[in-house]
Amino acid sequence: MKKLRNTKITDFAKPHHPHLKHIQKQRKESMLKWMLITDQPISTVTNSVYKEKISNFDLFFIIPEEQKVKIMISKSYNYNRENLKNLLNEMATSVSLTTDLWSSRAKHEYLGIAATWITTDFKIS
Repeated sequence: MKKLRNTKITDFAKPHHPHLKHIQKQRKESMLKWMLITDQPISTVTNSVYKEKISNFDLFFIIPEEQKVKIMISKSYNYNRENLKNLLNEMATSVSLTTDLWSSRAKHEYLGIAATWITTDFKIS
């Protein structure tokens, strides 16, 4: 009589082949955009539930480490800062700034700044 072998769920898993570089980069940028827009902490990338959820959506996406996310944020800041400076130089004569200061219950202090200007064709930006 032939002995049956117990099958494990991992026996059905595909071998792990990461995305091509340009697709991985696109996924990382999308993840960073989500983190920044929804005010997620950098530690999100180490959260086991987050990792599980991402692997359910995209098995081949390699989630960047916290240090890489910090570097991505820094690069994004520098890139967008330059774009904003160029936009203001080209489009705005006068800029109105609005500030908002607050602190969290954990005594973390925050500063929000919003800039508004009217373009040469009288559109509010």
